[in-house]
Formats: sequence, C-alpha cells, structure tokens
Amino acid sequence: MSLVLHHRGFGRLWLGELVSMIGDWLTYVAVGVLAVQQGGPWAILGVLLAHTVPRALVAPWAGRVADLHDRRRVLALGSVARGVTVLGMVLAAAQGSTGWLQAMLVLRMATGAFVDAAAGAAVPRLVPGAALARAHALLGSTWSVVFGAGVAAGGVATAMLGPVGVLVLDALTFFVAALLFAGLPPLRPLASGGDEGRAGSWDEVLRELAERPVLRRAVLAKAPVMIANGGGWVLLHVVAGSQSGAAMALVLGALHLARAVGTGLGPLLWLRVSALRGTELGLRASTALVLVGVSAFALAGDPLGWAGGALLWGLGMGSHWATAATRVQGLGPDPIRGRLTAIDLVTHTVGQGVGGVLGVLALGLALPCGPAVVGAAIPVALLTWVTIEGGARRVLARA
Repeated sequence: MSLVLHHRGFGRLWLGELVSMIGDWLTYVAVGVLAVQQGGPWAILGVLLAHTVPRALVAPWAGRVADLHDRRRVLALGSVARGVTVLGMVLAAAQGSTGWLQAMLVLRMATGAFVDAAAGAAVPRLVPGAALARAHALLGSTWSVVFGAGVAAGGVATAMLGPVGVLVLDALTFFVAALLFAGLPPLRPLASGGDEGRAGSWDEVLRELAERPVLRRAVLAKAPVMIANGGGWVLLHVVAGSQSGAAMALVLGALHLARAVGTGLGPLLWLRVSALRGTELGLRASTALVLVGVSAFALAGDPLGWAGGALLWGLGMGSHWATAATRVQGLGPDPIRGRLTAIDLVTHTVGQGVGGVLGVLALGLALPCGPAVVGAAIPVALLTWVTIEGGARRVLARA
C-alpha cells in the first residue's frame, strides 16, 4: 500500500495532510477539556457544532473554488489561513475568552472546508484509478494512527502544558503543511470538450447526481454514520467528564485512542476483501458496523465495554470513510470533483451536527445517559440510511 506514495505528488499531499492532522488531534483533547470544564454538555455541543456547521455552510463555495482554481494553491493558502485562525485561538484561550475561542474555532473550520475540497479533488489526479482505493486506505489508516497518537499525546500534553501551549503547536503544523502543499505539481481542474464551463455552475453537478443514483448514493452515504457518530461523540465526552482533574484529559484521550485503533484497522480490512473494497456492499457493511459499535459503546457499563464499543465504532468509521471517498472520487468527473467533495462534506458535517444535538437533548431524559443517546441518535440514523437506500432504488427502477 505504501507504493502509492511514489505516484507523482501524492506522497507530498499525504505528508502535508499528516502534518496538519498532528496539530488537529493534539488540540482535540484540549478543546474538549475546555468545553467540559466551562459549560458541560451544552458547551460540548457548542464545540461539536463549531466543528461542523461552518464547514457545511462554506463547503458549496469551497467546492466551487476547488473546481475553478489550481488545487495546489487552494491547499497552500487554506493551510496558512487555518494557522492564522489557530493563533487567534491561542490569544482567546490565554485571555480566558470562551466566546472568542469558539468564534476562532468557527473560522478555523470554515477555512478547513477549502482545504478538504481541494485535497479530495486532487487525489485522483495524483494516483491512477487502479490505486485509488489503496490511496484512500492509506489516508484513512494514517488518519487513525495520527489520531490515536495525537489524542493520546494531546491528553498528556494538555495535562502538562495546558490548552494554550498545545494550540501554539497546532498553529505551527498548519504553516509547515502550507509549505509542503506549495511543492505539489500544478493541479488546475481539467476542462475539455463537453466539460467546458462545468465549473461555473452547480446545475451540472445536480444534474449529474439526478442521472446517476450510484454517485448520489456515494455522496450521501456519510449521513447515517455521522448521525450515530455525533451522538456517540457527545456521550464519549460525558463519560470522560465524570472524571476529575487531569484524569479527565487522560480518559478522554484513552477513549479516542481505542476508537482510533479501530479506525486504522477498518480500511486495511476492507482493502483485503474485494467484495468490500470501494463497493456498495462495503458502504453498507461499514454503516451497519458504525451503528452497532456506537450502540455497544453507549450501552456498556464499564471501561472494558467502552473500549470494545469504541473499537467497533472506529472499525466502521475508518472503513466507511475510505470506501465512500473512493467511490465519490472514482465515479465523479474531474471538473466537478471539488463540488462533489463539498456535498460529501456537507452530508458529513450536517449528520454529525444532527447526531450531536440529538445526543445532548437525550441527556435531559430521565434515563441513564447511554441508553438515552442510543434511543435518540440510532433510530434517526437508521431512518436516514433506509431513506437514502430507498431513494437510490426508486431512481434505478425508473431508469
């Protein structure tokens, strides 16, 4: 699988993503600890929404920018912008201003939408189609390894250095990533023959999705898994919040680590099974695994059960992420890949936000927190999944 790193500029793109992720996950625990300490479940929801809503709102413009301009330039400038916003988070955290910290986090996530759209559109240009599934398996496994190491280190670093020191490290990683992205080959969107002008309008994208239900299924596939993920994310922080002092950060890091191990194994397992690698069956199997894993985590009553549930949850998330990305970018034409990636991003972030809201609302019920979250988020995730699958079949039946 490491052979894909030798394809054109993919190795540099992978390294830039790696550096960015290191900073992201170092601060993941820091921001979560600040939320738990300063406001409880609603503050946790605020962090989740700050991570999701801005990306969803900006994604349509980000996708269009990625389809109009050199994706190398978008990646580099977007990374610089993210570094600047994290420096703003440093100032806000140092002054104890939760409101400004959340505002800068919103800006950070909004600028990240441009990087995500450009990176997603760039991958198929940097590796041949036959290697696309392996490229995404590598990206998914890298994400999980860095996530696991980052949140574990973030728990220790936050306990030792405090949130401000960790945020400074995060800002530096984005500037390093910008330098790496600037060294990519030119990645201007392809536009020839019938593709001319497609980057100028969303009409062509929507028509493509209407006429190709398999592609539409791919770009919407993350909705049910992210609804379940959002509810589980809130619950995970509530479980860690039951601890006190530095133990809170350490437990939060440990639970994220268990989930990250699964996230890394998932893409590798799916890659070894041809029936699951980049297929509709692979999407369905990974979706089911996420729902089972989140339910197991929520219904567990001890640390071993939480770890096991988080592992299954991560297995499903990692395999689903890699499979969905492979299908979206493999099925979508280059001139509209930025906007297809943007729709995928909107689906991802809206689903996560909905799941988080359901999770927080469920905590107000007169039930143990785990069953309450399962009862709220999982049925909505299932209904969303059935709706997406049924819609695709109806269009296919009419074709």
